Amino acid sequence: MIALVSVDDIVQRVHPLQSVLNQMNRELQTLAIADQHADLPTCKIYLRKLLYEREKQAWKRVNAQNRKNK
Repeated sequence: MIALVSVDDIVQRVHPLQSVLNQMNRELQTLAIADQHADLPTCKIYLRKLLYEREKQAWKRVNAQNRKNK
């Protein structure tokens, strides 16, 4: 069982993990843990493209900071 979080960071409902995985499009979406310290693991469904863009921007910020420190 997992607590599924909406895009607005509001916990929607508790779902069986397998049911969530079966309903999502795994080519376009990914399931990530939002809070593992809660009573139930709290997960959020992200679009893979948006998650990739966020990670890319974070990597660029870290890389720019490292260049600045040198």
